[in-house]
Amino acid sequence: MTGTPLRTTVAAVVVALTTIGTGAVIPPAAAAQEGDFTSIPIQETGRVVRINDGDTFEMVPDGSSKPVRVRLLGINTPEVTGWQNAHFAADMCGGPQAYQFLSSILPVGSRVQLRSNDAASTNRGRILRYAFARNPDTGAFDVDLQRAIAQAGLAMWFALEGEATMARTYRAIVDQAQAAGAGIWNPTFCTAVEQPDARLSLVINWDAPGNDRQSLNAESVIIRNTGSSSVDISGWLLRDSSLESWLHMPDGTVIAPGDYRVVHVGSGTNAGKDLYMDAHQPIFPNLVAGEFVGDGAYLLDRSTTPRAWFEYPCLSDCASDPLKGKVIIAKVNPVAGPGAPGKRANEEFVVLRNVSDEPVVLDGAFLRRKVSTYPLLPDTRLQPGASLKVRIGKGLPDAQTQHWGMDSTLLNDQHDAVELRSSTNVLISRKQW
Repeated sequence: MTGTPLRTTVAAVVVALTTIGTGAVIPPAAAAQEGDFTSIPIQETGRVVRINDGDTFEMVPDGSSKPVRVRLLGINTPEVTGWQNAHFAADMCGGPQAYQFLSSILPVGSRVQLRSNDAASTNRGRILRYAFARNPDTGAFDVDLQRAIAQAGLAMWFALEGEATMARTYRAIVDQAQAAGAGIWNPTFCTAVEQPDARLSLVINWDAPGNDRQSLNAESVIIRNTGSSSVDISGWLLRDSSLESWLHMPDGTVIAPGDYRVVHVGSGTNAGKDLYMDAHQPIFPNLVAGEFVGDGAYLLDRSTTPRAWFEYPCLSDCASDPLKGKVIIAKVNPVAGPGAPGKRANEEFVVLRNVSDEPVVLDGAFLRRKVSTYPLLPDTRLQPGASLKVRIGKGLPDAQTQHWGMDSTLLNDQHDAVELRSSTNVLISRKQW
């Protein structure tokens, strides 16, 4: 790795807590509005005895002689060799720098305070906590370590249900680091940039129809070449913010301009445009009412530098989307006649229409009726004025028709609603009757 070592002190972090290295300012009021760490219960206070990597350390709680291993909440730093790194045999870009950064702002022997909503929050033998260093100016434990690491551009966003008090705040900081090209979000941070002309986008289909555990392959990531040159992503790595399921792209994975690949979460045989992670459980969490939870997908080149990423749900501008005003739910037929359940289900349908004067691609968009969702097929396209019918039952798709996949009817004849939402959960169109 050729990245410049990062050196700092707790005092320097205190001064810089509201800025990213490029000077982008995070409004002080934003943190209070999005999450106040002082509202999170204090679980432990103690002394640091070891730094494991950029988001994991060991401390001895006051009143105890036994060390505990702590995994930071809210952020995820790149992996380093030998620390639960089952997917890569070497330090990942940003891993050593994140380790050094945490070591400098939380040195061995220093005191730290840990907070979490649930004292029982654990993962892989580690307690899950927000960690705060002691401020030498105030004497209080108010130096937010997660915030400092994210601002340095050394972390991905990481949110867990039940422990998401600060999730929106840290997501905003990670987003600003990405926009500023700080740390790992700069493609030259660790090495000379590979294929500098590569222009790729990611979209996650994160909510499979029905039970996600029974529809693993409906959870997927669409990788699209948005540039003018072919991109060879052989050996590149696709991951989310966890260690659960990663995919090294097979040899010969070359994406032409405008073309795409679909990486399914479950198992299958790589063929054509379809690739498979071979996970045994869903990896992209669904949204939770009242909590800002979600995930991200990250495509890393062979130096393990992030080159494309996608995170959900929507963070700031959650009222607009490129599809809004272009695609509408033009018609819904909720009434089915008599007959077998499967036949009746296909008599119910939803019609989408492109009302704009330009073609649209609906990657990641999905239909929702209450808790039932239907992610539109990858590379679903609508020409100006064209329509797509989504039947509620089962069947083979074609250019004009897709199928929700239900065994029986779904829509109430009266007093119901269907929504079209974007991959970041922005409402595109709604039809109520």
